[in-house]
Amino acid sequence: MISAYVLPIIYSVMQCVVFVVCLPWLQWCLRDAPRWVAGEAVAGPQWGAFWRSWRMVWRKRLSIMHAFALAAACVSFLSLPMLSSVHGFSGMADPLFLGSFLLAGRLALGVWGVWFGAPQVSAVALRREWRGAGLGLIILGVIEALIALTAPGSDGLAGLCANLQVEPVPGLEGALACAAMALAVVCPPLRAMSPGRGLLEGASMLRLEADMARHVAVLLDGAWLLLLVDLGLPGLIGQPDGNVWSWGAALLGAAVRLGLGLGVFAVLRLTQQERSGRIAILFIGMALLLALSGRAAT
Repeated sequence: MISAYVLPIIYSVMQCVVFVVCLPWLQWCLRDAPRWVAGEAVAGPQWGAFWRSWRMVWRKRLSIMHAFALAAACVSFLSLPMLSSVHGFSGMADPLFLGSFLLAGRLALGVWGVWFGAPQVSAVALRREWRGAGLGLIILGVIEALIALTAPGSDGLAGLCANLQVEPVPGLEGALACAAMALAVVCPPLRAMSPGRGLLEGASMLRLEADMARHVAVLLDGAWLLLLVDLGLPGLIGQPDGNVWSWGAALLGAAVRLGLGLGVFAVLRLTQQERSGRIAILFIGMALLLALSGRAAT
């Protein structure tokens, strides 16, 4: 009886720890891998330096904006079905709730202008981030409507995975994949810009807060990536039942989803299609078309 409550929580904490341990590699894939593919000379993932800087940064108190963004990332790590759709916090994995929370966290870092460098650059980047967050919120609303239309009764991503395994819905998975692509287009990973003169010559506390913002941004990027791959490929989310093979299949599914998500972000960056409104509208139109055609086929 106790294991029925304890094991799901252990699964949730375990997948959160696994994802956080992989953050240096994900950071390199999101920010440096596209440059490496384009032929630039970049260093590999700096595991030791990454964790040393984490220990130095977290000795200080977080600002309100940083704490809010960090809370958004941590809630996503705990609730999203990275390895298993059945865990202690799966009921919180609602696409609209988590997506809105993460978008608000991105805006919180944008408001804290040191993250973007000079004040002039901050204003431009913040306006761009607000525009992307607005479009992202609309797309999340469309996703909720698609799920309610084609798979009524699904309670978040966990309920959607369970329903799809029992009774596949024609067109829904393709529609979700297109909607996730639209979100990837309008809200690409956060990218640090060169610091302005005020930051370079500023007080040490200001530079430390800038380092905090960069580290929180890594967490937000990882959580946003995990949300998009879970939303776009729910059929690859595992449901391990204690069998070794089921856990192996769950790990393989997570690796495939993350690999595809990283590949999509890299292609968008290399082709300079990030934040392209026309591409996002195209994917949303495809999602609606697939969902309606699947609904008509049933």
